[in-house]
Amino acid sequence: MKPRRIATWTVEPPIKYFCFDIGNVLLNYDMDLFHQRVADLTRQPLKDVKEVSMVGARPYWHRFEIGKILPYHFYRYYCEALKNLVGLLAWSELRVKFSYAYYRKAFGDTFTLDLNSLNFMRGLKVRGAKIILVSNNNPIHYEYCLRTGPEIFRLADECLLSHEVGLRKPDPAMWLKAVELGNFNPWEAMAVDDKSENIDGALQAGMMGHVFTSVPAFRADLEKLGFEF
Repeated sequence: MKPRRIATWTVEPPIKYFCFDIGNVLLNYDMDLFHQRVADLTRQPLKDVKEVSMVGARPYWHRFEIGKILPYHFYRYYCEALKNLVGLLAWSELRVKFSYAYYRKAFGDTFTLDLNSLNFMRGLKVRGAKIILVSNNNPIHYEYCLRTGPEIFRLADECLLSHEVGLRKPDPAMWLKAVELGNFNPWEAMAVDDKSENIDGALQAGMMGHVFTSVPAFRADLEKLGFEF
């Protein structure tokens, strides 16, 4: 039987562990910032640059996020796709400007700190909750996540990253890896993620789940579970 996402409790709230996604939950993530930087550099339409990511680089994304492709190799795949867009003559001039260093910064600097989520996370910690970060990630984005929100990582009790463990949400095994890492029972935990398919994976792993849209909506769901704020 599929676990319910929300239940009403008249006793002590059963949730002691929160498994938080990072991007678009604790940190705002906007990949269009990267696309715009590439469009400005190449003088190509933004829609065409987005197509490069979707068609040229996206097929490698899963392997990149489970650590099967190194960042530099992913960059090379992207360059091949970008070269097809701009043409060989233009690429001969652009390749120097579009260096690996330029790519890393443009690709990584796509996060901003969400203070509302950070403060809510602090509130959960004050109430005795344990925090486990569970993120589909890659080495470049992780580096910039650390730069953007160091407070998040200091508050977290554990951190599980797809590119380090070779698993990726929505695979229930990724959530069960968080259970193993935190040494708790699945029914004691709530997964918080902005993608419904990832929450479906958490439910299959025996956890409760919340599809994150905003702090007020998350707070309202927790109040239904007996949390007081």
